Amino acid sequence: MNANLTKYGTFLKFEVTHSWLTSLYTRMKFSQRKATTSRPPVSSGAYEETKLRYHFALQKVVDEYDIPEELIITLDQTPTKFFNLSNSTMSKRGESRTAVAHCGDKRTITATLAVTLSGDILPYQLIYKGTTKRCLPSADLLPAGFLLSYNKTHWSNTEETLNILNNVIKPYVDQKKKSLGKPDSQKVVVIWDDFSAHNAPRVLSLLSMLGICTVDIPKNLTHLLSPLDLTVNKKLKDFEREACASYVSRSLADHIQHNPEVGDFKLDIRLSVLKPLHAKTLTASYEFFKTVEGKKLIASGWRASGLTEAVRRCKEDGIDSRMLIDPFAALRI
Repeated sequence: MNANLTKYGTFLKFEVTHSWLTSLYTRMKFSQRKATTSRPPVSSGAYEETKLRYHFALQKVVDEYDIPEELIITLDQTPTKFFNLSNSTMSKRGESRTAVAHCGDKRTITATLAVTLSGDILPYQLIYKGTTKRCLPSADLLPAGFLLSYNKTHWSNTEETLNILNNVIKPYVDQKKKSLGKPDSQKVVVIWDDFSAHNAPRVLSLLSMLGICTVDIPKNLTHLLSPLDLTVNKKLKDFEREACASYVSRSLADHIQHNPEVGDFKLDIRLSVLKPLHAKTLTASYEFFKTVEGKKLIASGWRASGLTEAVRRCKEDGIDSRMLIDPFAALRI
């Protein structure tokens, strides 16, 4: 190692700056390339009408049952990758294709996140792909209360929906009603997407038994109207990408230390290696969302969806009686 430092020590003092990188990429004729996604186009008029109906549906429930912010919950499934490499890289200008090693890694699990209008984050539900408990990470790598399950597809379904309602939503609601001094009969509202499992007979029966009212996020508009999609899910992906980059950097540094000539470098992306690292990343994201900064991020998602203001108006001014007949009366007030 000392020999290596003698050989390469001159360069260890060099600091890579943004301006230096910009100059280097310009001279190499490289430009940033990024994958794109498409979403269904929505006209401004249709969007405003749909958003108004959505807000009014929540306002009616909150007004009728006097639901506090702590019991206004939104829930959403999001795929989370074991190896989430950034889809951006540097490539020569004019190149029609840009290849990134391991960028096509499809191994994922489904994480179901739930947050409240008051800024609380509930324990995650994590659904792994497998047929036995051997597919799950060690429970001591994850916070207490996390709900771990598995199935052949790792997708949410009716059973998984019942699972999270019984083992995540209900414990939180019971504890919060007690701390707020609310009766057991106090209603709760859950805001989620129009997923088929959410309307399954057994799910509807359980919702009724638990005193949970639901409001559906309009189809094809979750990216604009879901508080989780607007901020929280993106931050979770940021944690994954940062952890992935850190793992690649550590692995490469270790390889160089033991192989000074570098040569071929093969990254170990076996699930037995990635699964514990991924569990620690999920834990780090959860702990972040419980901090002051994390709560602010959760709150910003509610504000961006318009639901914070909709609930505030409902609680301060009530619901205009004209809107019970015509929700669009608000546009003419």
